[in-house]
Amino acid sequence: MPLPGDGTGSLLLPTIRTYILIIILLMAVVPLGIMTYSAHKERQHDLFDATLVVERLAGEIKNDQEVLLAGAEQLLSAISYLPAVQQRDSAKVNRLLAEMIRTHPQISNFVMFDANGSLWASAVPVKEPMNAGHRRFFRNAVSTGRFSSGEYIIGRLLNQPIISFAYPFKDNGGRIRDVGVISLSLSHYDKKLKISELPQKTSLTLFDHKGTILFHNILPDLIGRPDRPDHFRFMQAGPDEGTFAGSGNLNIPRIFAYKKLRLDSEATPYMYVRTGIPAEIVSRRANSSFWFNIVVLTFSTAMVVALAAYICKRGILDKIALLLQATRQVSKGNLNVRISDHVSGGELGELGRAFDAMSEALISNRQQLTALSAELALAEEKERRRLAVELHDQIGQTLAFAKIKLDSHLKMHGQLPANDLAEVRRLVEDSIRSVRSLTLEISPPLLYEVGLGAALETLGERFQAEHGFLVELRDDRAPKPLREEVKVTIFQMVRELLVNVAKHARAQNVVIEIVRESNELRLTVRDDGIGFDSAKSLRQHGVHGGFGLLSICQRIEHLDGRVYIDAKIGLGSNISLWAPLDKNELAEECNDGNYDTTGR
Repeated sequence: MPLPGDGTGSLLLPTIRTYILIIILLMAVVPLGIMTYSAHKERQHDLFDATLVVERLAGEIKNDQEVLLAGAEQLLSAISYLPAVQQRDSAKVNRLLAEMIRTHPQISNFVMFDANGSLWASAVPVKEPMNAGHRRFFRNAVSTGRFSSGEYIIGRLLNQPIISFAYPFKDNGGRIRDVGVISLSLSHYDKKLKISELPQKTSLTLFDHKGTILFHNILPDLIGRPDRPDHFRFMQAGPDEGTFAGSGNLNIPRIFAYKKLRLDSEATPYMYVRTGIPAEIVSRRANSSFWFNIVVLTFSTAMVVALAAYICKRGILDKIALLLQATRQVSKGNLNVRISDHVSGGELGELGRAFDAMSEALISNRQQLTALSAELALAEEKERRRLAVELHDQIGQTLAFAKIKLDSHLKMHGQLPANDLAEVRRLVEDSIRSVRSLTLEISPPLLYEVGLGAALETLGERFQAEHGFLVELRDDRAPKPLREEVKVTIFQMVRELLVNVAKHARAQNVVIEIVRESNELRLTVRDDGIGFDSAKSLRQHGVHGGFGLLSICQRIEHLDGRVYIDAKIGLGSNISLWAPLDKNELAEECNDGNYDTTGR
């Protein structure tokens, strides 16, 4: 029943455990979300750092190339003013150019052409005449009058990939008289990469304006081949620098960065620098860092959640479970449960102390009721005993004496009519029988004079005669010393059980079994009647007449005994009582050695 004004009604509310779990999860979800987001951002930062690596490498290559070209242009400009060059002294110029390529290893060759494209000087000896009139670098230099770039070729003189740049030599009138050409080798970038601290399998690829591969650090066999069309078109159409992801010429997914290199005199880039790092390495590093952070954060969160759950379990749930368990024990009749020693502190501690106080009050009330019930039963039995003695000693003896006197008078005088005297005699005999029956019902003398077994046997015979069901007494004949209070209470209980059988059971057979078990007496009353619901009967006072089963349970507990009830509707009933034997007489038995108190 809901408390007045609490507004809960019959709502199906979650358990306290569920509430605590929800609170813990709410406490964990927000920090876990923040930490997961931080780990994700750190992963993105790792990916960004990897992109910066390839961008920085591409920038360094571009800067090196621009510095190299600036130096080459200045060198060609200086050479154009040498008298030997102006006089076209091939022998001197050849020696001069040869000395220059020895001191500049990144320069493959120096070549001088006249205005018609005919070669007249070379740092590397020439075996046959050459004409460069059709070459891109020569045409651009002549047409623009400025420093110009060429394209990828395999040098005829050195038989290796080169890219050439041309510088026009002008006379005082501004006419182009010669064109100086410098051919650059790109192999020095391989040495640069080897000494750089770059991720494994980092690639560097250089392309000319057509997309032909000039240099590849991983697979030199690709030199001279065209780039993947989709990648090269992307770089051509894109800004001067950028990044993208894709599978390169080695079909390995990479993160690429590229930069375009162009001369001031040319609109089209003369070279593309592209660097790449394997996506697997980037992902592995980023994922490793990401999952490491996730694992650490998850473990930390799990530890916090576990600690919170443990604290809640120890501080709340376990105490509530103890209170619930104790409440169930009390509902089953066990009032000796105490909880305050195990549930302490705070509101739950107060609840535990209140629970113990309630149990103490219930025990006190039960003890009072049990004591009153026992006192009432004992007083009733004492009164029965007193009445029985009085009926027997006074009324019974008087009637017996009257019968004797009448018999004597009839023999001596014979004055009364025979019929009257016979009637008086019959009435007196009936009175005697009634008195004896009443005496047996109120307090059977056999209970005190012979013992419990004989009294129960007589009780069974009377119920058998009066109610028609067969009563069988089974006694193991072992000594059963009982205090008078115990003996009287057990006799009353058996009589009440037989009354219940007679009124309600519709039984044909009843068995009363008396057995000594160690230091206890076990008495069982078993019938084959219609049975009953034992749990329901225990909850109902006065069921089956008398004090009912509840009264029997209370009285036997007052004697430090116990009751076991096995009854089901349609299957009869089996009720067993255990009561302690008299300790004083048991001690005498032990001293005399007459009986083994272990029950063996």
